[in-house]
Amino acid sequence: MQSHTFVGKVSTESLKLMDDHINEWLARNEVEPKQINQFFGYERPHHHDLEEPVVITTIWF
Repeated sequence: MQSHTFVGKVSTESLKLMDDHINEWLARNEVEPKQINQFFGYERPHHHDLEEPVVITTIWF
């Protein structure tokens, strides 16, 4: 079993872009997902002191 992880910011526009990216990846690689995990967390960009919310999606295939 293999996995691929996607990380995106949490906003309506960012989530739509992440959906598009995941769907394109699935179609391009002809992947059949076996399990999908999704988590929310925080990321601290290198040039900021504030943390930004992110969504992490892992697709197992």
